[in-house]
Amino acid sequence: MFVLNSRGKLIGGLAQPWARDSEKQEVPTHYEVNGSTIIQVIDHNTGNWVYPIVADPLLGKSLILDATRTPITCSSQGCLYSHSFQISDYGISVYASGLVGAKLLQSQGWEEAKGKFSTVGRYQTTKNQWDCHALGYWTGGTGRWDLEETRRPTAHRYTWTRHSCNW
Repeated sequence: MFVLNSRGKLIGGLAQPWARDSEKQEVPTHYEVNGSTIIQVIDHNTGNWVYPIVADPLLGKSLILDATRTPITCSSQGCLYSHSFQISDYGISVYASGLVGAKLLQSQGWEEAKGKFSTVGRYQTTKNQWDCHALGYWTGGTGRWDLEETRRPTAHRYTWTRHSCNW
């Protein structure tokens, strides 16, 4: 569930709801919205569950947990950087929610990344690399996305797939 402001900007959301009984059996659950209130409903009357039932919805705001910038090479004109972004648990849950989540991570995540470092958006190649990760051309790893300014720009999806976003 995503929460957007009046301009359509992502301001937070809830990960997919979950609930388990004391034997770790999944219990049916869902969210309901009543005005400005979100309620997680646990359908505990639908089975023979062993109590207690545990539910812990993940509320998130930031898609990016951590960001670092490291110079790759420097000259008298300045430096070229590697920007590294650790996607938050909330960001991973957004990403895992399907195409809508991937598109949100592509657009809103990119805006959040640019807010971390003014340099990240100055070359088309870093946007290409972000899009490659966000749209699922590389789905392995730990949620750390590295964007290097020394790579050539490409929007060619075959290159993305063949090189796992590291062309």
